[in-house]
Amino acid sequence: MVLDDRRAFFLVSLSTSILTIAVHNLFQPYKDKSVNAFVTINHWLVFLLVLILLLSDTSMFSGESYWMADFTLVAVTLVLVLMLVLVGVRS
Repeated sequence: MVLDDRRAFFLVSLSTSILTIAVHNLFQPYKDKSVNAFVTINHWLVFLLVLILLLSDTSMFSGESYWMADFTLVAVTLVLVLMLVLVGVRS
């Protein structure tokens, strides 16, 4: 499927990433809890990446305010990795 229109691309990308998060959380396909946590974090990072691309496309951030979006994405990524470490310690 070729998506030439940016709006269609973002709609399909957001829908797919939200669906993968929901399906993975529902079925928990891996027996190891830490692997499930790692894959869930991976899905969330893909969702956040698409969301940042969407915000960038809308020109919501311009000039110097790009650092806020970058800082937020890095902070959320660090929190998700910290959650992954805590799940690994509990197992």
